[in-house]
Amino acid sequence: MGVARFFSLGGRIGPARWSAWAALTAGLSVLCLFGLRLSEGVLPPVVGALLGLIVAKLVAESARRLHDCGQSAAVGIAPAIGMVVLIATAVVRWLGHGADALFGVALVLAAGAAGLLLLRPGAAADNRFGPPPAPFTASPGRDGQGAGLASTAVLLGVGLAFGLGVLRWEIGMDRQREDRLRRAGPPDQTMPAARPAASADQGLDAANANLSNQIDGLLNRSGPR
Repeated sequence: MGVARFFSLGGRIGPARWSAWAALTAGLSVLCLFGLRLSEGVLPPVVGALLGLIVAKLVAESARRLHDCGQSAAVGIAPAIGMVVLIATAVVRWLGHGADALFGVALVLAAGAAGLLLLRPGAAADNRFGPPPAPFTASPGRDGQGAGLASTAVLLGVGLAFGLGVLRWEIGMDRQREDRLRRAGPPDQTMPAARPAASADQGLDAANANLSNQIDGLLNRSGPR
């Protein structure tokens, strides 16, 4: 079955193919995250499910990369959990506060750990996972399709749950805004009205007239008697 082969954990791949898939995954994930920030209604769960499928494909390619180095995919479980925590921290920080320093540090640490783990040279000869692969192709694996489908289903559920969480967060934020506006009440109408401009002009005319009268009085006193 094509889907089972696409997400299979069996076989081997080289660092060039894994790097290509990692770059594609990063680009698609960024688009999905922007979609989560801009989408409303039923779209966040859909985008989250799509993000889960993208991650599932990268997991399959990462397992094949470990096989190429002669190691079981189980070796990468603990580092993968650490990288997922770092990436999740960056995503949550970005959704709530934007791309700040914590966001950048988390992504750099996750990328560095992935590079150290998965960009090593593979075994030049056959190993228990199959023959050496060509640069951008996968060598045939003897098994791994069932495990690949299982991990894909789990990550699909995780992505869907993440999208539902974003949706509930958006609904909660909207309710908080509505509650704040409701508690604030209507605008205060008891403020005194501003004095019209005409009253200010009238006051200035009166002051000028008074000053003119005082000047005339002084001139009359200083005149000849």
